[in-house]
Amino acid sequence: MPLKSADGSQIGINALHNLIVAYLDSQGFLNDGQTTVASVFIMDLKTGQEVNINSDVAVSAASTVKVSILIDYFKHLLFSPNDDEAFLMVQSLLCSNNSSSNLIMQLIGNNDIFKGIADVTSNDQYLGAKNTYISAPLYLGGNQTLGSIPAPRTQPNPNFNTGADPYNQTTTEDLGTLFSEIYDCAYFGSGLMAADPGGDYTQTECKQMLELMSANNLGRLLQGGIPEGTRISHKNGWLEDVHGDAGIVFPPNGNNYVIAVFVWKKTDFFSYEVAWPLIEGISRASWNYFSPETPLIAPRTDLPPAARECKTFAPPYGEVNLNDINSWQANAVATPDATADTSGASGG
Repeated sequence: MPLKSADGSQIGINALHNLIVAYLDSQGFLNDGQTTVASVFIMDLKTGQEVNINSDVAVSAASTVKVSILIDYFKHLLFSPNDDEAFLMVQSLLCSNNSSSNLIMQLIGNNDIFKGIADVTSNDQYLGAKNTYISAPLYLGGNQTLGSIPAPRTQPNPNFNTGADPYNQTTTEDLGTLFSEIYDCAYFGSGLMAADPGGDYTQTECKQMLELMSANNLGRLLQGGIPEGTRISHKNGWLEDVHGDAGIVFPPNGNNYVIAVFVWKKTDFFSYEVAWPLIEGISRASWNYFSPETPLIAPRTDLPPAARECKTFAPPYGEVNLNDINSWQANAVATPDATADTSGASGG
């Protein structure tokens, strides 16, 4: 169905809620079924108004947990990130490398990865992401490495069971909370700085978090529902049965908004060819609501067939400028976009 523009200043954000539900229905995807769930959280960063569609349902966080790892890493850095630390962030957030993310948690824990994992979860809980946690190292193949870290007591929506990863869970509401706190810290000196005044977060650090994630140029998922070149700071994640993406969109008109979307299907393999267009349609509906003067009436036809590889957008070692993440490209030789194996670690 066409996703028409809707001027939020006149009709209210509930119209966006209804439009997303109608869109999913038109695609034959039941948002609140026993075998399919769409979880959506959207926040207007000017007014604080929200869209909540199953936003309290627990889902496998997959690689979106790396946002939590990044937030906690900055909390533990005593000085501006050096080349090693900045490159680790790039590998974790842009290339979605699990071993780099595990190494960051090991550093947080003073060479004890399980202490670092517990610290990431404790920080999430303290910041208000009450249904988010990680209790084991991120998967590197073979047998999952487990410790003795108990999962915190959480209270997600009990009416839905997405078979969420018992060691790595979140909700779209929690992801939205974390992104809004980074944003408020970066632009207003509140957010993370107010939620954890002893955490030594600075506006510069929060701006660097957003700057880093703005280079996550996959070309699909939330990006696929907004015009090419629009700034979006986001982190994606997917597994065999769930696909998600969360971040902040910065339209030219200044109507910035948080958006977090997960779609789950009870199946052995939920193809990205089916899942990603659903996320892109929700993203497009949101774009049209917040940017009614420049709507995307029809789905984009210029999207890459799969996610771009991080080597096309991640700065190399020694060239990571967290204040201008794409500055390295000025001296780089242009190369054609490549496509990633969507079954690999770049998403999950």
